[in-house]
Amino acid sequence: MKFLKKNDVCKKLGISRASLYRIINRDPTFPSPHKISISISVFCEHEINKWVESRNERAL
Repeated sequence: MKFLKKNDVCKKLGISRASLYRIINRDPTFPSPHKISISISVFCEHEINKWVESRNERAL
């Protein structure tokens, strides 16, 4: 299982950090971050990929 930091998620999705925070706050289907320390949150790459796939399916 691979984990992505916020900057990695932004690069993968092609969005800014502000856009990432907006998605986290407004889209209940977006995967929740996992806290690994007080100041570090990561996302499971598999969950991000599934979210992207589900958005692509809805767009069709």
